[in-house]
Amino acid sequence: MKAFKSNGTDRLLICLILIIGAVLRFYNYADIPFTHDEFSAVFRTQFSNFHDLITKGVLVDTHPAGVQVFLFYWVKLFGISEPLIKLPFTLFSLASVYLLYSIARKWFTSTTGLIAASFLAFLQYPVMYGQIARPYASGLFLVLLMVWFWTNLMLTPGKRFYLNLCGYVLASALCAYNHHFSLLFVGVAGLTGVFIIRRPYRPAFILSWAAIFLLYLPHLNIFFSQLKQGGIGGWLSRPRPDFIFDYLAYAFQFSWYVLALIVILVILSLLWRTKEKPVNYRLVLVSFLWFFIPLLIGFLYSFYINPVLQYSVLLFSFPFMLLLMFFYADAGRAWQKCILVALPALVVIPSLIVERMHYNLFYHSQYREIIIGSKKRQKNLVGQTVLSLSIRTGVLLIITLESRG
Repeated sequence: MKAFKSNGTDRLLICLILIIGAVLRFYNYADIPFTHDEFSAVFRTQFSNFHDLITKGVLVDTHPAGVQVFLFYWVKLFGISEPLIKLPFTLFSLASVYLLYSIARKWFTSTTGLIAASFLAFLQYPVMYGQIARPYASGLFLVLLMVWFWTNLMLTPGKRFYLNLCGYVLASALCAYNHHFSLLFVGVAGLTGVFIIRRPYRPAFILSWAAIFLLYLPHLNIFFSQLKQGGIGGWLSRPRPDFIFDYLAYAFQFSWYVLALIVILVILSLLWRTKEKPVNYRLVLVSFLWFFIPLLIGFLYSFYINPVLQYSVLLFSFPFMLLLMFFYADAGRAWQKCILVALPALVVIPSLIVERMHYNLFYHSQYREIIIGSKKRQKNLVGQTVLSLSIRTGVLLIITLESRG
């Protein structure tokens, strides 16, 4: 009976988290403008054939072809509309919240999953990238989907092993086509899995990498061509040694209130821990490695070779920092879980709206204002031209009549 009540509470809370997360992402959805990168991506869909898309729309960029190809066909189906172009990515962002909850519940506890899902649903960092049609929300979803199949292979390999293996291969290949950092994450997860998966299943798991490579093979020429272009050092500077502290401040909204919230959640989670489920410390280590290895590789590559490290590319590994922060949480009572979910909502959401002014700043695009201003100027110019022509015509008419008179 206790387990049934707990499961019922968990389902209710994750549904509430998803509903609130949807409200935060879809609020005044039609008013969310395109960012500069979205404009660039949309402009690069205006080709008549696939060959031109690749040569003129993908090879000129530094991202893999996946999202650009998706947008190419999406625009052909639905046209250029800001809400419709953003919609798949917003849905990816919401699905990621549930996937993180599901993964955390398998790795640790449902309490860990609920707290982590709350932060992923409410923080500006994932909310904003869930409103942008670029490969970040999609990458987050695909990485978590890959990890979900990876988790089944590691923890319950005897249950639908080959079905989960096929899912793992497909999700990994899609990660590779989505973004270079989601491809990097696939490599890190694959190497980690070799040390965790049970020995009888290890050969098939390693062999699956060949299948991932075969699926990625058509993209290799694009990958090497883009690799020659280097990074984006023309406008992105090399990261400073304190980059990680800037990143963490950004991820948690530069807010002392959110920092205090995290401290309170840690204390309450320790006080209310039931210890009914032992902690899987191998997965704690995995959480640590999966967050820090992409960060370290991105930092070293950016510092010594070409700058590529941005906050956006770390979104794929951000969920595992949340798991690292709350892996020990295991509240035994329904009201305790409710409090652990309610507190992030009561602190993070006001910080998002008031401190970060997300809906005031992010919804105000300089590019949209330029377009509107340009249209106004064109309208005024047309009006002035018509007026000028009318005056000239009137003057000529008066001169003609006077000469005839």
